[in-house]
Amino acid sequence: MRITKLHLILLAVAALVIGVYAFQIHEERQRLRMLAEIEIARQSERKRLEEEGQRREELSKKKERAVQAVAVAGEYWLIGREEGRDVAKGQETLHQAKKSLASEDFDTATTLARQSITELQEAPCPEVRYTVCRGDCLWSIARKPRHYGRGALWPKIWHANEKIIPDFDVIRPRQVLLIPKHDNLNGKAKA
Repeated sequence: MRITKLHLILLAVAALVIGVYAFQIHEERQRLRMLAEIEIARQSERKRLEEEGQRREELSKKKERAVQAVAVAGEYWLIGREEGRDVAKGQETLHQAKKSLASEDFDTATTLARQSITELQEAPCPEVRYTVCRGDCLWSIARKPRHYGRGALWPKIWHANEKIIPDFDVIRPRQVLLIPKHDNLNGKAKA
């Protein structure tokens, strides 16, 4: 068999058709590979955004807990101060909690605020001294709101000062009396 120009032309056309077909297949594979990579990137981005949303939500909850704990500690500080308690230790811890809250260290802020609450609850009442004025009696001293708020608690004052007040009916102006610690509960003293 003799190869003619027609055979060569046919072979060239066939090679061209096969080449174009192979190129199209290669291009289609590239396109599918790119689509797969794009889909993987989308899924990865979707997952990253979901995780970011969860982190933000968790951070928001931590912030809310920290803010509430600091607010409650602040209320305990006010109550302790009004009761005349020694709130210095709890106040310092509360200050550190507020600093942690400002620097967005919410876990530390919550922990410190809770510690502050405990310290403020356990803060001791300082001993109170009272200088007797003309016309005072143990009943009127006990009845003063800054002491017990109830006159009937005068025996506590007398027992704490028996060495300088042998007779509870006789107190003198300028005597300095120790007013024993008391626990306030809604403005009413506990006996």
